[in-house]
Amino acid sequence: CCKRMLGLEHEFVPGGFLAVRDQKRVVYVQASHVGIEPDSLAPHLRPVDAAGLPPGLEGHAELHAALDSGKALIGGIDECERLRGITLKLLAFEQLLESSEEWRGKVCLLQLLVGARNFLPASAADSAGVRAELRAIASRVNSAYPLSVVLVEVPTVSVAQRMAVWASVRVAVFSAVREGVNAHPLEYVYARSGEGAGVVVLSETCSCAHVLNGALRVNVWSSDELMGAMLRALTMAPAERIARQQRDLIFVLANTTSSWAERFFVDLKAVGRRAHKEDEPAMALGFGLASFRCVGMGGMRTLEVSDVLAAYRKTVRRAIFVDWGGTLVPNDDNPGTPSLASEEYARRPLPAATHHCLEQLCHDPRNFVMVVSGLARAQMEHVFGALPAISLAAEYGLLYRVGSTPGAHYRGAGHWQQVVESFNDDWKDLAAAIVETYAMRTNGSYVQRKGSSVVWRFEDADLEFGAQQAKEMREHLDNLLQGYPVEVQVGKGYVEIKPAGVDKGAIVSHMLNHLAAASGGVDFVLCVGDDSADEKMFETLNARYGLASSSSASSPKRQHGALHAQTHVFCATVGRKPSAAQYYVNDHEEVIELLQSLRLHSTRSNRNRSLTDLSRLGQSGGQQREGAYSGGGGAHRASVSSSSHAMGAALGAARAIAAAGEALPPFAPFPLPVDGVRSSPTLPFVPNCGLYGQRAHVQRAHGHARSNDFLPPVRSNDDFAPLE
Repeated sequence: CCKRMLGLEHEFVPGGFLAVRDQKRVVYVQASHVGIEPDSLAPHLRPVDAAGLPPGLEGHAELHAALDSGKALIGGIDECERLRGITLKLLAFEQLLESSEEWRGKVCLLQLLVGARNFLPASAADSAGVRAELRAIASRVNSAYPLSVVLVEVPTVSVAQRMAVWASVRVAVFSAVREGVNAHPLEYVYARSGEGAGVVVLSETCSCAHVLNGALRVNVWSSDELMGAMLRALTMAPAERIARQQRDLIFVLANTTSSWAERFFVDLKAVGRRAHKEDEPAMALGFGLASFRCVGMGGMRTLEVSDVLAAYRKTVRRAIFVDWGGTLVPNDDNPGTPSLASEEYARRPLPAATHHCLEQLCHDPRNFVMVVSGLARAQMEHVFGALPAISLAAEYGLLYRVGSTPGAHYRGAGHWQQVVESFNDDWKDLAAAIVETYAMRTNGSYVQRKGSSVVWRFEDADLEFGAQQAKEMREHLDNLLQGYPVEVQVGKGYVEIKPAGVDKGAIVSHMLNHLAAASGGVDFVLCVGDDSADEKMFETLNARYGLASSSSASSPKRQHGALHAQTHVFCATVGRKPSAAQYYVNDHEEVIELLQSLRLHSTRSNRNRSLTDLSRLGQSGGQQREGAYSGGGGAHRASVSSSSHAMGAALGAARAIAAAGEALPPFAPFPLPVDGVRSSPTLPFVPNCGLYGQRAHVQRAHGHARSNDFLPPVRSNDDFAPLE
């Protein structure tokens, strides 16, 4: 129900609870059938005959005749609704009389028809139609076999009336097609707890079907099966009847209404204590003895914005890797939509707040921001095309494009490149043929062809059948594609065949290696994702920086991010689940809140500009300030007190250095766009000292040695023309 109707994930937790995760909440569900109160029913237990009927039943002549006939009685008390399956019960009883001559004239069906509890004027016509059908069947049966069906219509039925009927009937039949809670079978078991044990015939869809183990459970849509159960109950040996009745009586006496309510409050209190615990010891996965296992989650904690922000503030070379669908934006606003629309986020623009947040983070010269996705290059360009400073990785990192990097002398999108220079794609036709075969056999599934992979999506298929088909397909593909450099990945609702060695972890490792070679590495890493494919990123970072996964013991330094050679690393998964990440956030909204907090700090700290930043900004505003700032050297030697003259001196110094110095080589071996990117003046290149070392060298060479790399603060970013 949770997965099919609500699209929510669930898990089993200690105590017999089913934990359903809905956004930021965890709802604990327990299936426990309510019982009856035997002490309240005991005063109404007494032998019943035609002369001792309780008030409300004594005026029915046919009921008197049935009780005085000495026939074996098959009875039932049901509301006059179509879902109660009373018509199916009467038809099966008619079939019993037609097929069993020995029971003709020896058995009678006593049926009480009660007015519907939830009567609505709109259902009046349906209720009248059910009554007409029942009367027609009873008239037909009684015309062939007199006094075989007795219908008693009452507006309501009291406890005394119910107990009188239960004490009179030898077999109780409940043939509901679908119903809620119904305690009548429990009452019958208790009413027949004396010398004459009765037999319960239960529809398999009744609420009591799984708690009354002594009952005969049937499929009421099969008239043969229902008729056979009635016949078996009539001919059952006394010893078997007593054994079945005693088995059910144990449940009835042990699970009373008061004990059920007491257990409910005890469980409610236990859930309250569990909610105050910060961590759960483990999560249960699988079902049954063969596949059941527990995955430890003791080290996983909520990602605190304050911890991330504290590390972010004191670092100067930062790398941020985020997933797209399910992390930056929700995978699907409506869980009930078909999977063909589940990637709708790739067809619409980013929300304005998310777009602005990413733009500001990318414009911080200390940041490297990359969006890593499994979608195609064209889809990423369509949505992120308006953010040239952002880095993109498509098809799980096979194709990537680099924007701004820490200390880069340009702000623009680079050319798309490929992690693997060349790979053999002869396997694609073979894999596609197999996948299409499974797609034809599985209703609701379809095949996607990407540039480097083949994907089978089965979100719209039957959940259990789709999962079985995915497991079988993976085994089939693993055996068939053994000689090819490919790997089969199973995710949430999909199976993907892609080149081996191409995953999100590989592109993260590739970019960190490049940043280490180009600028001395990074001192801050934030990685957030939600899917099984994102686990590769977490595993790569764990191995690179010597971190422990969430199932391991927590590190004493983890409260402020994992530290390795002064590198602060934060790996977080969206949603609490077994993961290689050390932290988790509840949903994509918390991811955006985190990025917004980092953006606000970047916006404030960007008021402090370095020489390189000011020289770039000076290009756009230099024409307006040309009269105010003349000559690089004179302005450089000028001693002024106002902040505007100080900024003018810095800009003039940057121009002079750029005019006299040699060109600085590009930051990285990524090819730069030829058109649409403005080149900025370059500073003299000093080998083996890094970006910030070069800034210090320039400051010392021109008499500006300071304790940090930043110039006096500028009032706002709005003082400068925007970067194009």
